Amino acid sequence: MELLNDIRNYHSLKKDEKIYLICFLTAISSLLSVIDSIISRPFIIKIGLANIVSMILIYEGQYSLSFFVGTLRVIFSSLVTGSLFSFSFILSFSGFVFAYIFAFLSRRFIRILSIYGISVISSFFHIIGQSIWVFLFFGFTMTNTALVSIFLLVGIVTGLIVGYFSILFYKNVK
Repeated sequence: MELLNDIRNYHSLKKDEKIYLICFLTAISSLLSVIDSIISRPFIIKIGLANIVSMILIYEGQYSLSFFVGTLRVIFSSLVTGSLFSFSFILSFSGFVFAYIFAFLSRRFIRILSIYGISVISSFFHIIGQSIWVFLFFGFTMTNTALVSIFLLVGIVTGLIVGYFSILFYKNVK
């Protein structure tokens, strides 16, 4: 299986090959998410390593595959970490949906953006999606606003990190 070739030609794969690819991408993405959770425990903020898979899929124009794999990843990662249907899950899923929507829109309509640009936009809107729930649950307080501001700044850095690892993928997987 040539991974990048299979991603690019997803729609022409046989049904069982599609299932294998979805399972593989979901497993890799979920594993990266769990590793990210372990790494970030002392810091609160996750890097977003699982989004490397999403960035590759979106950059390759596999939008529905990206959404499907991302949804499965959020569910499986929440199962593994014991946070399914918790507030953490809601934050994770809403962040994923916002990130996906804006990564999709930026890739689809602003074709000049590099994978770095798409990743930073995705990271920024991931934080926005999560912030909406924080404000709904805990109110629009000065503390929450300050934290969201900090998270948005850090999100730019984490977006660049995810973009960098996505580029490494392209350099090493053919």
